[in-house]
Amino acid sequence: MEEVIQYVPNLYATFWALIPPLVAIILALITKEVYSSLFVGIVIGGLFYGNIFQSGFSFEKSVLHIFEDGLVGVLSDPYNVGILVFLVVLGIMVCMMNKAVALQHLENGLEDILRQELEHSLLRCFLEFLYLLMIILTVLLLEALCVR
Repeated sequence: MEEVIQYVPNLYATFWALIPPLVAIILALITKEVYSSLFVGIVIGGLFYGNIFQSGFSFEKSVLHIFEDGLVGVLSDPYNVGILVFLVVLGIMVCMMNKAVALQHLENGLEDILRQELEHSLLRCFLEFLYLLMIILTVLLLEALCVR
């Protein structure tokens, strides 16, 4: 009987395994570009998978791991496609809410009434709280719909 030998990179279960997600998170926080930051983290992880710091570095193994095992493998899983559709719909709804000017008109109308700075900042905090609450409720509703 033939045994299947599984490839284990040299950096597996070491401190270096934390570098790709940390780079992705830090880049996302700095640049506010989540997708490109995630892609950079995936590329760094793929390079680590190909043993970039070792003498047997294989660029081909890194690229194949990034695309075949990573992007294509993850996006072909039906469970992940459902999550991806949920995130796209959520992004569309958040974009639509950002484009809506109802909160801005409400704030402008109430700003004429409340001229003092303290009352204006409290009003702004209240309206932002309502906006956050609306987003949270939308996420919970979409999650409930996607689970079924």
